[in-house]
Amino acid sequence: MDEIKQRWKYVFSFISNSGLLLAGITALVYIIPYAYEKGHKHYYGIHEEFIELNLPQIFSTNISVFFVEIAFVLILVISTLIVWSIVLIVNRYILEKFFSKKLIEKGDFKGFWRAFFSIGLIVAIISSYHFALNLGKTEAQIQQEYWTVKEDGTNFVIVDAYREYFIIMPLKEGKIIQEYKFVKPETLQSNIILSYFRSGLEIKLNTIKQ
Repeated sequence: MDEIKQRWKYVFSFISNSGLLLAGITALVYIIPYAYEKGHKHYYGIHEEFIELNLPQIFSTNISVFFVEIAFVLILVISTLIVWSIVLIVNRYILEKFFSKKLIEKGDFKGFWRAFFSIGLIVAIISSYHFALNLGKTEAQIQQEYWTVKEDGTNFVIVDAYREYFIIMPLKEGKIIQEYKFVKPETLQSNIILSYFRSGLEIKLNTIKQ
């Protein structure tokens, strides 16, 4: 029993003091908003080089993304503790008691724990990246409200922003044409209308006739 307590003490100490956990949380803070923005821009065909992250955007991009970050960290920690509880019970009360063998030798415990935690952290980061990427695409696909503007007789929708510019795309026959340009907000202030599209807006590839 003392050996199990000692191992659990090490586990909690490792979680609270490990640079891996801090590095993982830091990675999630930046990777998830980046993936969300990448998915959002990908839906409109906007290149990822126009992704711009800053501190206010990281913490306010989307409330769903914030909860994803927290959820993946909690899932990682909780699942790790559950698995290790099973490992310790099997090691102590089954293998050692009935077969005089150990799943994990005492000297291998720390290294095995570090490897397990590191793999779990990598899985959490990769999973959260793909989740946020798909979330960005989905929310762009179902978006119903757009700021629209008319310029040179053509209707445009404002789909995003980059630095001091709005990113606008042509709107024809209820579909967004997959081409975009950058305009300064002050040139549109007297010409912007908030429009509602019940079924969202589909993207239409801009085909060039030969």
